[in-house]
Amino acid sequence: MKASAYLLLSTLVLIPASRLAGQTGSEVSHAPDAGISEHVHGISAEAIPGAPFTAKEIVKITTHLDGGAVVEQKYFAMIVRDSRGRVYRETRGKVPFNSDREPPLFNTFVSDPKAGTRTTCTGATRTCVVANWHPSLHPVEEQIGPSRDGMSYLTREAMGRSTIDGLDVIDTQETRTYIAGAFGNDRNVVVTKRYWYAPQLQVNLAVNRHDPRTADQDLQLTELSVAEPDPAWFAIPDGFRVVRER
Repeated sequence: MKASAYLLLSTLVLIPASRLAGQTGSEVSHAPDAGISEHVHGISAEAIPGAPFTAKEIVKITTHLDGGAVVEQKYFAMIVRDSRGRVYRETRGKVPFNSDREPPLFNTFVSDPKAGTRTTCTGATRTCVVANWHPSLHPVEEQIGPSRDGMSYLTREAMGRSTIDGLDVIDTQETRTYIAGAFGNDRNVVVTKRYWYAPQLQVNLAVNRHDPRTADQDLQLTELSVAEPDPAWFAIPDGFRVVRER
């Protein structure tokens, strides 16, 4: 054991000093890299006046790894809309699914259709940026059948109706099949989404997404209230600097 340690030490000593300096000095092994990440699009809430609500969006992300390992993560984010159509929402970081930690809050957004602005507040810089914004029209449901480019085919199945938190809900499942070669795939790829839609609010109360190319995503609105929300949700946080985007 002592002889092996001595040989190792001798080898290290023989490494030229210029080589060591190059590794720890100005020479780098690669350029900066953004890394691998997967963004989860939350439940959509359009700027619709006359349909106020407050809800906590619970998101579960399940990733199946090679070898059978499973990674489960979660986060929550508040979504609030008032009678004027203003929408408040948050972006938060993920935490392990069995963790008691609160997901870190990164940004808050307030979209105001009457003012034509979207205000983005970032906790790290304690800055709110006000930008011009125009609400999108009510989305049109995509037609079933082949896509325009012919690379996929969409089917839609009515799963019935139910009641969630006292609201009438339409249950629908969509299946999109991408044909072989659509994006470099050597065989058909099937993506399914299931929606529980509340017409009264024009919001999905829950969404399940299964795409073999990414993690499974389960989203649900909880603690739902249809009362007029506190105006404080839409105010600039105390101590934040306001910047108007040109």
